[in-house]
Amino acid sequence: KSNVQEKWNSTYLSREQVNSCVALAIKYLKGTGGVAKDYQKAFEYAKIAADAGDREGEYNVGLCFEEGLSVSKNATEALRLYKKAAEKGNGDAMWKVGTFYHYGKGNVTKDYREAKRWYEKAISSNWNNDCVTQARNNLNEINALIAEEDNGDILWSLEASFGYNVSNISTKN
Repeated sequence: KSNVQEKWNSTYLSREQVNSCVALAIKYLKGTGGVAKDYQKAFEYAKIAADAGDREGEYNVGLCFEEGLSVSKNATEALRLYKKAAEKGNGDAMWKVGTFYHYGKGNVTKDYREAKRWYEKAISSNWNNDCVTQARNNLNEINALIAEEDNGDILWSLEASFGYNVSNISTKN
């Protein structure tokens, strides 16, 4: 355990103490509030909050694992924590889960429909302006990709049904 974790036993933390850990984690992640960026301290404080079941703590520990901030990159662990935070209503985590399916991050297979579902959840959460904006932008991109996928399925179906190779047919005059 880290020095910070030794001082705080997450089993007995009050909501106020958990909120303080989250606030400190964010300050150290961003280098705001009169503190310099310190990813190790950010991770330690976020981990305390995450261990107490806090959705902000889970999101921030997930971010550390995704980005490799004071810990080795671990996309599987990042996704696990994002999903945990998302289930508790964290819109940023919902958006992050969507990006895993959108781009096929880590060992996740690209799944545009699943990404769309998560982006829509992030938008519906109305979590914060940045989250909603990013999710909307990604959703627009995903909708175009799904339309392309659907068109490809239609062409494949026509080829299979009629024995034609329609992919070589031009729609230009």
